[in-house]
Amino acid sequence: MLGLCEELEALAGSKGLQVLNFAFTMEGCESKSMVETSFGKLEEVLMNPGWSALKCVSIEVYVGCCLRDARRLELNSVPEMYLSRLSSREILDYKLSDINPITVP
Repeated sequence: MLGLCEELEALAGSKGLQVLNFAFTMEGCESKSMVETSFGKLEEVLMNPGWSALKCVSIEVYVGCCLRDARRLELNSVPEMYLSRLSSREILDYKLSDINPITVP
């Protein structure tokens, strides 16, 4: 996700961008500090004055089936914990979705 932030920094100031949609997959190997750093950096980039036209940021996190309930609860708290400034601007749409395992008949 940090590579994405670098690309977004380069786009800051593109006055026409009003909506950004992101989808991330988390299988459970991400550490809490990695999640904090990644989402914190994303918020820092998107709160840059170069994104003044931004009206909606949609983030969907696809959750691997191996994640325990505690980890899922932590990911569910991402908006309050790491994206609070975006949430306070009421432009954030954040949701978790389960990854449907592919079954082979």
